[in-house]
Amino acid sequence: MWVSLTSTLANKKCHSRLGYHDPATFDLYSCAWCYDFLFSVDGKSLSANIYEPYLRERDQTIADNYLVPDITDNGNFSRICSTLTNDECKRWHACCMNAHDCCGRQLSAPPVTNGTCARTWDGWGCWDDTPPSTSVYLSCPAYISFSIPTIQAEKTCASDGTWQIRDGQPWTNYQPCLNFH
Repeated sequence: MWVSLTSTLANKKCHSRLGYHDPATFDLYSCAWCYDFLFSVDGKSLSANIYEPYLRERDQTIADNYLVPDITDNGNFSRICSTLTNDECKRWHACCMNAHDCCGRQLSAPPVTNGTCARTWDGWGCWDDTPPSTSVYLSCPAYISFSIPTIQAEKTCASDGTWQIRDGQPWTNYQPCLNFH
C-alpha cells in the first residue's frame, strides 16, 4: 500500500502559467519567476528563462552564468540574495515559500473537476479550482512592492472554464494591491 501511494503522489504535478511540473522542478521555476516578477523593473542582474528553471546572470565581461534558484541550497540562495537588498531577499524568499506551499495545496486537493478553471500558481498567488463565470479573490501578497495586504487581487474564471486571458496569458488583476502614493 505504501508503495502505491508513493507512486501515485510521485506522478502528481503542480500547475503554473508555465505548465505542469513535478514539485521539485515547480519550486525552481516558481522561485525563478518570483525573482523576475518582483524585481524585473529594478534592473537586477538576474532574469528568468521560460524554458529552463534557472536564473540567468547577465555580465558584459563574461559569458552568461546560470544560477539554480533553490532556496534550500545555501550557496545558491546566498549568491542570488547578493543581487538584492536584505528586504528584497526576504520578499523573494517569501514568494518562493508561498509557491512551494501552493504546490503542496495543489497536490493535496482532490482531482480537478472538468469544466472548472484549474488550480494554479500565477507567479504571485495561489488560486484554487474555480467554477466557470466566477471571480475569486486573494489577499494581496505582502512581498509585492507597494502592496496593500488588506486589499484583494481578483482572478476570473470565464464561462468556458478557462482563466481570463490578457495579452495571450492567463491574467490576474493585482492593480488593487498596488499603492504608489
